[in-house]
Amino acid sequence: MEKVLNRDFKKVRGYFSKINSLNPNSLPKSITILGAGISGLVAAYELKKLNYEVKILEASNRIGGRIWTYRFDDENITAYGELGAMRLPFNHEFTHYYINEMGLQSQLKKFVTIFKNNECFLDIKGKVCRLKDVINEIYPSYEFSKNRKFKSKYTERFASALKTIVDAMSPKEIRELFETDLHNYLLDELDYSLERCSIELNDEEFSPNNVLPLLSKLRGRCEDVLRTYMRHIILESSSDLYQLAGGMNQLPDAIANHLKDDIRLNAEVTGISLEDNKVKITINGNEQLYSDTVLCTIPFSVLREIKLDGFSKEKLDVIHNLTYVGATKVLFYCKDRFWEKDKYQIKEGASVSDRVIRQLYYPLASQDNSSFKQENPGVLLASYVIGEDSTYLAELSHHEQINLIKRSVSRFHPEIETEDMVQDVAVISWEKHKWTRGCSGVMWLGRSKYNVEAVTKPEKKLYFAGEHCSMDNAWIEGAITSALSQVEEIVQLQTRTILLEPSVV
Repeated sequence: MEKVLNRDFKKVRGYFSKINSLNPNSLPKSITILGAGISGLVAAYELKKLNYEVKILEASNRIGGRIWTYRFDDENITAYGELGAMRLPFNHEFTHYYINEMGLQSQLKKFVTIFKNNECFLDIKGKVCRLKDVINEIYPSYEFSKNRKFKSKYTERFASALKTIVDAMSPKEIRELFETDLHNYLLDELDYSLERCSIELNDEEFSPNNVLPLLSKLRGRCEDVLRTYMRHIILESSSDLYQLAGGMNQLPDAIANHLKDDIRLNAEVTGISLEDNKVKITINGNEQLYSDTVLCTIPFSVLREIKLDGFSKEKLDVIHNLTYVGATKVLFYCKDRFWEKDKYQIKEGASVSDRVIRQLYYPLASQDNSSFKQENPGVLLASYVIGEDSTYLAELSHHEQINLIKRSVSRFHPEIETEDMVQDVAVISWEKHKWTRGCSGVMWLGRSKYNVEAVTKPEKKLYFAGEHCSMDNAWIEGAITSALSQVEEIVQLQTRTILLEPSVV
């Protein structure tokens, strides 16, 4: 943790040095920001420090956007789960900067992700086992050598590890692509490379956790879409992930505390019209507001449902064609933390399944000297699915969802089906959520060409930010850096405008 708490934020300091050198403080400036997710909040926070008058319009009744900590019991500080963003990598410097800026660095805790806890379970191809037993219990069921002969004795185990990793961490679309690539040429290339390996390898070398670091070398040989998604797999399986103990919403809430009088909730933008020197915004269908400059952080999946006038054809094409992926999360508020007891001894980490739940995450571990105790209630992220897997789950009724997930979880945690174990449930399917219509913009689906430059290109005095405007899509970092990039653009334009105006005597 020392490296997290004592970093120098060199990249961040360089950015703010540049912004401060640009900013002309002599004249009042104003801006309207659409959306109070982390992107809109960061932009407002920084522009306000630069003497801008900011107004944030948020359609929903809460701030934070896709950072959404759900609290089952306000009096129990551990009774929460993340419906949205739940982790951040160490190398996401700007996110860590704002955590420090808001005095939240003491809340940072390691996030134990998939394949990092050997006591967690895998439920694959009808077999249930602990992660520590995957090589003997799961790998033989793949039968890679059934119809082909390998030159290396290691090829089948290595391929089994790869398949376990990709199947556990990928939506259906990616799993199918990987299956094709694996059988078409990756198996042969693996066999060729491993045959030339002069080192004697033991079974432990082929555990998913030990094979994961080798994915970066394999990426270059994969089809474009799969190669792009593997970047996400590598990042999401890192040992250097963190979370905020007490809930990720602490970050947007802390920033919003500096903007209390500047945020208007329940203000749905129903129309945007680009006029000569103004942007006209229609709110809740009948109220109109004119602004000199507007920063739009509304996801394009929602923006395309709003009445848009004065936009270029090129921009409208991007807005209407940017692909979004769905994601569903299901939280179970359990009467006790049974997974930590002697029977399982699971403290944090994730279990995975090829059934409907896909991934199950365990919360921060209990501690004898805190509210995190085994006999106290705990929150399981009982199911986390994306892509077509999410679409399937999202179409079920609430009753069907819960029963199906309970049945899947009970294959390795039968306690979940006891009558009073699950005290409460929270479900979100982001593709069904009115204010998002998806979890994130994506770069790895072949159905649309993802071009960050085209997405971020302003339309007159209307600018765009959000995770969909970044190469770090689906991460808090992407939302923040896209906002700061647009802050820079706006300040530069303001500087040029002031320099061109005649002096007032």
